[in-house]
This record gives sequence, C-alpha cells and structure tokens, in this order.
Amino acid sequence: MYSITKNIKRTSFLLIFIGIICLGFGFFESLSSHVSDKEIKYKVKEVYKKYNKEKGKTSLEDSLNLYQKMHDNLIFERDSIMRTNFVNSEGYSNWLTTLTKKKEFIEIKIDEFELNNSDVMLLILSEIEKDLNCHFTSAEIEKSKSEEDVYVATKHYFHAKTQRPWSSILWSNLFFLMVAVAAGLWWAIQYVARAGWSAMILRVPQAITSYIPYGGGIMLILIILAGLHWNHIYHWMDESLNNKYVVESSIEKDHPIYTNEEVYIDSSGEELVLADESLINKYVVESSLDLDYPIYTNEEVYIDSNGENLTLIKNLYYDSSVAESSYLKKNSHYDYIVANKSIYLNFPFFLLRSIIYILGWVWMISLMKKYSYNEDRLGGKKWYQKSFKVSVAFVLFLGLTSTTAAWDWVMSIDPHWFSTLFGWYSLASFFITACAFIAAITIYLMYKGHFKSLNNSHMHDFGRYLLAFSIFWTYLWFAQYMLIWYANIPEEVVYYQERYEFYKPLLLMTLAINFLAPFFLLMDRSAKRSKGTLLFVAILIIIGHAFDVFIMVMPGTMHSHWHFGYVEIGTFLGFLGFFILVVFTSLSKRQLVQKNHPMLGESKHHEILIH
Repeated sequence: MYSITKNIKRTSFLLIFIGIICLGFGFFESLSSHVSDKEIKYKVKEVYKKYNKEKGKTSLEDSLNLYQKMHDNLIFERDSIMRTNFVNSEGYSNWLTTLTKKKEFIEIKIDEFELNNSDVMLLILSEIEKDLNCHFTSAEIEKSKSEEDVYVATKHYFHAKTQRPWSSILWSNLFFLMVAVAAGLWWAIQYVARAGWSAMILRVPQAITSYIPYGGGIMLILIILAGLHWNHIYHWMDESLNNKYVVESSIEKDHPIYTNEEVYIDSSGEELVLADESLINKYVVESSLDLDYPIYTNEEVYIDSNGENLTLIKNLYYDSSVAESSYLKKNSHYDYIVANKSIYLNFPFFLLRSIIYILGWVWMISLMKKYSYNEDRLGGKKWYQKSFKVSVAFVLFLGLTSTTAAWDWVMSIDPHWFSTLFGWYSLASFFITACAFIAAITIYLMYKGHFKSLNNSHMHDFGRYLLAFSIFWTYLWFAQYMLIWYANIPEEVVYYQERYEFYKPLLLMTLAINFLAPFFLLMDRSAKRSKGTLLFVAILIIIGHAFDVFIMVMPGTMHSHWHFGYVEIGTFLGFLGFFILVVFTSLSKRQLVQKNHPMLGESKHHEILIH
C-alpha cells in the first residue's frame, strides 16, 4: 500500500502557493495598468488630430518644434534604422538650413519637405507609447497607416496585457486536463487490446485521471467567465464581430448596442433605422465621387489603407437633423467569417458542448474505476469484461470529443484559422505527454521500492511507447505544416506565419525537444531498458509538450505581446503542484497493483525475447 510522503505534500503545496502568488500579481498588474477602449480611442484621436494638424500649415516656430520633437522621438532604442531614416536625409538638413535663415514669421507646408505619412505615424505611435506606457512591435509600426490602425494596435496591446493571467490559466489547466484525459485513453487501450504487460501499473493512469473533474471544473469556469466578458480569450464571443449594425448614439458607451436587423426598437419604443451614409457624414473623399459607393467621413483628415492623405470636400447631402438623431449605422468591426461561424461558435452551444465533453469523460472514467475496484474486492472475469466494454465506448467517445474539444478550446482562439488535422495533432501531443507522465511516475515509485516485479522488459515497452508516439506526433506536425505551406491559403498560413514571426525560438525548440531528443536518446535498445534514461526523456517530453500547448494557445490570445515570465512560469508550477497532489493522493487510496486482474501473472513474468 502506497502512502503519500510529506515531501510530496510539501512540494505540492509550495508549488501551489507560488502559483497563487504569481497569478495574483499577474491579475493586479493587468488591472492596475488597464486602459479602456474608450480612453484609447480618445487618446488616439487627440494625438492623431494634433500631428495631422501640424502636417498641414504651420508657423516657423511650430515647425521647428515639430522637427525637434521628431529628432528626439525617432532616435531611440527600437527600430533605429526606420526611425532615423528621415532625420539623416538630405531633405531634412536642407530644410533646417532654409528655416534658420528666415527671420520673418512664415507659413509653410511640411509636406513639401518630405514629411510623409509614415513619418507622422512614427511620431503618433511614439507619443502614444510614452503617454500610455505601452509598446508596439516593428510589425505593428509598419502596418499602421491610419487612425483606425493605430487604435487597433493600441487596443490589442492593452487587451493582450489584461489577457496574460487568463491565458496562463488556460494554457496550464488545458495541458494537465487533457493529459489526464489522454491517460484515461492509455488505460482504456490496455483493456481494448487485452494487453498483459501493463496489468501491474494500471493504478498509475487511473490516478492521473483523477484530475479530470478538477481540470474540467476550472475549464467550465473559464468559459463561463469568457461568456460574461471577464476575459477575452475567445474573441469570437465579442458582439461587435457578429452584428452588422450598431446604434450610433451608443458607440461611445461602454457597451454599444449591436444588431443584425435594419430596424431596431430601443428601450423607449423608438424605431431606429439604418441611416444613409451621405446624410450623416460632413465630408466625402473627392476622388471617390464617381464610384458606386463614395467614401464618407466625419473626420477632417482621411488616410486610406496605403497611407495616402486623401482630399476631402464638404458633403452637400449632409443633413444635421438626421445626423443628430438616433439611428443605425454599419458596424466597422463586423467580421463576415466569424459571423458565418456563429451557428457553431456561439456561447450557449459552446458551453453545452464543453459540459458534454467533461461530464462524458468523468462518467466513463468513474465507471472504469468502479469496475476496477470491484474486480479487486470480488475477483472473477465479470468486472474485467465490463471494464473492456466501457473502455471500447470511452475510446470511441474520446475519438470524437477530443477532436471537437480541440476545435472549441484551442482552434477557436484563432477563429479565422482552420485545420482538418488539428484534432489529431493535439491528441497526439497530449497522448505522448500522458505516456511520459505514466512512465515517470512508475519509475519514481520503483525508485521508492514499489513495483518490485517490474523489469527491464516493462521499461523497454515504455521506451517504445515514447519513441513511437514522438515520431507519430512529428509526422502529424509535419503533415499539417506541409499541407498548409503547399496550399498557401491566407486563412491557413496565418497560423504558422504568426508563430514563426513572433515565437520562432520556442517553435524550433519544441521540435528539437519533442522529436530529436527522444529519437536519438531512445533509438538504442539498451537506452529503452534504462530507468534513468527513460525518466530523463519522459521529463524532456513533458517540458517540450508543455511548450507545444503554449504555442497553441498564446499567439491567439497574446499575439506579438507574449511573455514567458513569472506569471506564466508561476501559474504552470501552481497547476503542476495541484496535479501532483491529486495524483499521488489518489494513488495512496488503493493498492498499487490490481491483485485480481486476469493478466497479472502475465505482467509479472513479462519478458521481451530477442531471436
């Protein structure tokens, strides 16, 4: 009979304590530095108008101040080549010389001296970084061509910052939850295959599955909080992406009113209709007048997607009585792709599916445990046959739900992206990690004097599992990557593009740990039969696939503003401590060996012969 040791309890509680502290600091940091979307929009508009006003006509004194500001802002730590490009140009030097020779108060057009929109954007982004204490990546700077681009980039930064602790919880809990589910699959496969070699160690995967109710409960809480908009991990839940129209008078409020209907009845009973753009906007882009759909705006400056400042003229159709009334207007945040997936990706159905997954797994695992315990108490083949039948059902149920759970909990983080291989790829990742945990815990218990009948042949089988499924995982990784690369479809390529651009070191390290290390370390037969080598490789695989899940989750929630610091490490260690406590507590409740298992004799005398 195994008893959980004080050292394991102390270590588990210490890790849990570290996790709580780090996660607490993560939430405090994200909340204390939070800036609302309304504040961001106001600040961007303020800075944008300021610099675009300076970009027009200005005095000698203002112009000198502007260029001094440009000189101060452009030469600093990041993107030095891009930022100093204008300051080091001949046009800048000639312009300063010309200005200093003039004594009188003059008006000039800065555009004449090569201050283009990209230079103004650098100034705008620099000032926003300074005032809001945020950070833009080179890619965001390069893509910022308009006020909307700057607003989106700034909003993404602060959204990512607030999502950091939530993303860490999702990553850590998802990893251990799905490892526990995959351990149940490993256990069920032993019954379905009527395997004899593993009969002595079935209590280990049984114990690992004890985490499923806890991990499942945490997952459901996370999903419910996402539905309540406490977190924004699944941004397809955002109302603005699924509705074509918005009530104009509610746009500046904390919770704008969205609808897909062209007629909306407000709380006072007033009927709001979709307004004609030509009646509610003061200006029109001159070059668009001959188009079927002219471009209207209420802003005094209009920058197109190419960064060009387009000429505006007064809109003669503007009607102030209509513009100042309540009406519906087109929602600029509407996402056609997300909206068309709303039949499947909607909160009630999403939550219902998650409940079905978790309750189904818990129920079937509890039946398998019940029959296993009855077999210990009562003996006979009856309970073994019942375990076999439930195991078959569990394998079939998990084959379906593990795929759809991967779609829901992981793939929907990037709702534009899809891959038909992702479900199998993620299951392979969790299954090889479960094999590694089973091997590591078994070897640890052997070192502590348990499982005395286990021999090198059992270790050899563990080694074959780790090597074979590491190769299988790599095959699926390459198959998914190769198909996406070859097809070169934008909606698919974006997945690897973002990961290769911002997560390249982790991506390459994951491949090295999860494939190259097991492949070379376990290729030799003697290595597979060595407890020390197996334990080392198992730990490597656990670490490598933890990073694999990190790369699945973080790019969709944190984008380019990811971290791997105290919040992520501390949260993972906290969940690891809780996982260890649950597993070893479960192990201590029953005998380590199922004494009445029909295959026990075969397991004790297991030997792999070489002919």
